Amino acid sequence: MQCENTKNNLYFPLFINLKDKHIVIIGAGAVAARRVAALLDFCGCITVIAPEVCPEIETMAAKGKITLKQRSFETDDIRNAFLVLAATNHSDINQQICEECHILGIPVNHAGNQELCDFFFPAIVRRENLVAGITSGGTNHQQVRKMRETIEKAFDETNSGAHPEEQNTSKCTECAKQ
Repeated sequence: MQCENTKNNLYFPLFINLKDKHIVIIGAGAVAARRVAALLDFCGCITVIAPEVCPEIETMAAKGKITLKQRSFETDDIRNAFLVLAATNHSDINQQICEECHILGIPVNHAGNQELCDFFFPAIVRRENLVAGITSGGTNHQQVRKMRETIEKAFDETNSGAHPEEQNTSKCTECAKQ
């Protein structure tokens, strides 16, 4: 099937149920920690793989919120993943991860190269069951931050007294037995 080229490179905002879906994040630095923290409200099956781990990731693993494999990436790590985030400090490894994901048909986000991304990770505003995701397609992070702040204020004004729910504290089930 031939797909028609579009004149823009816009990404469609898609809200997806991640319950019981396995997400693999390769890398365990500050970017990975922010991604994991954002995903915890939506997914209880997150595996982080990296030889070196930042304190935030270590804490999440110690509390049972994620599965941590403190070692280098292996291709088999992504075979059963629903989504993959390549967030290492090594562009060659991130590119290898993206290539493997594309071969396997697994959507992947490359933290350092938007051209290799199948999806972007949005700024998220959440108040109870209201969720908003904001992205500029990776082009204007300041604009996204300002819009997120505006939406947070609007949510708070509309739902006076409503507070963000605390992050998911459920234990991560052994979801990544491999």
